[in-house]
Amino acid sequence: MVVASILFLYSSAYFETDVVLPFVNPGTMEYATNAAIAPQAPERTLPLIPPDPNKPKLWYAPVSTFAAPNGVLIWYQRVNADEKNYQDQRTLCLGVWKDGRWFLPSIGIGEPSWGGPNNVVMRRSPKKSTWGGFNVFQILWVKDHFEMLYWDQPEKGDAGLLRSTSLNGKDWTTPPEHALFTEPNDAFTVLEKDGTYLLYQTMLEDWPKKPYEDNLPQKRRIISLRTSSDLTSWSAQEPLLRPDSEDPPETEFYLFKVFRYKDQYVGLLMKYYADPKLPKKHSQRIQTELLLSPDARSWNRPFRQTNFPFWTYADPFLWRQFFYFPAWDKNAGLVLYRFEQHRLFGVVPIEPEQDAVFTTKRFSLPTTDIALNIDAREGWAEVELLDGAGAPAVDSPPCRIAAIDAAAFRLTWDGRGSSDFQLWEARLRVRLNKARIFAIVTEPPPRHTP
Repeated sequence: MVVASILFLYSSAYFETDVVLPFVNPGTMEYATNAAIAPQAPERTLPLIPPDPNKPKLWYAPVSTFAAPNGVLIWYQRVNADEKNYQDQRTLCLGVWKDGRWFLPSIGIGEPSWGGPNNVVMRRSPKKSTWGGFNVFQILWVKDHFEMLYWDQPEKGDAGLLRSTSLNGKDWTTPPEHALFTEPNDAFTVLEKDGTYLLYQTMLEDWPKKPYEDNLPQKRRIISLRTSSDLTSWSAQEPLLRPDSEDPPETEFYLFKVFRYKDQYVGLLMKYYADPKLPKKHSQRIQTELLLSPDARSWNRPFRQTNFPFWTYADPFLWRQFFYFPAWDKNAGLVLYRFEQHRLFGVVPIEPEQDAVFTTKRFSLPTTDIALNIDAREGWAEVELLDGAGAPAVDSPPCRIAAIDAAAFRLTWDGRGSSDFQLWEARLRVRLNKARIFAIVTEPPPRHTP
């Protein structure tokens, strides 16, 4: 396959036009009783590369994605400390996910030492790194080409952030001799917002009374922010997120990945806890929390108690009405976690055996009828139509939805849809019984299952 053949059919990915009100931010609900918005579990996991039981040190880390109408490029790192050649121990590779199938394009000349197609697009510097290593990559589409920021050892100076460009995602320019910046904080992710690049980076601060000593004694990991307008000159680190009094006392913030979702920015926060059973060693106690922000700078933590099932460096992508996250799972290997299009968050009963009741915030009615993205397979929902002030807009029983799972269940009252009423703005009063609601939408999207 010629990788470049799909690159210039770039799609702006996952911003849909049929969402009237997504249930992401708790502020979309008012007068709620036993109702909460919560992150949802993946509806399916698709394997890409299984773990190899004969290679215990081999694993794969997805780092970036690029969605085009006829295929998705997924860059990932292949890591195996048992490879004899130093430069084979960490390589940046490229895979293609197309029509529900995964394959590795042959890019380089010859066969790699581990066999199979040579899909390696970049190898680490042959020089041993002074700090960190060839282990963090963020790839951005900028106008008509790719930009990659990554960590490696340059020819001159200490290891640090390097920059490379590519027209096709497989052939990358030679990195500069010097790093753009360098310090003992190699973990970062990047987001472009309104012409400014936001770089979220791990930062170490003094912590003399650290509860449990690990591999970084008397230091706490937090998240900092750098900014740039050109990907070359970066501001100094400024602390952005650190644990507070509601977190367990040994909590540290290890990694932070940000992506746009509906009308919010969502952050995948990796929380790290030193292990008292492993003094002076790096712990494996981690959790992932989802954060929300209106601007990618000020962050709210409404889901502290929910441990999301994965963390990833790679951006999620929308493909044929499903939302995918590439991630590494130690038991399943390199996988895609799949969500229904609008179902990363949803309104659920706090106490499952009791009804949940809430009123939505005021929203503008579209010219077409509204519908609900709802899972009521094991229960039911009743929906009343209110005007913008919260008064009943129709003198009829609530719309009842039962024993159904629908991407867009059309709401009707006495056979009339929302467009039959003279309303500019509306609210909905909802009662749920063993059901979940994810969004108010318009017409149902086409459904394809790869």
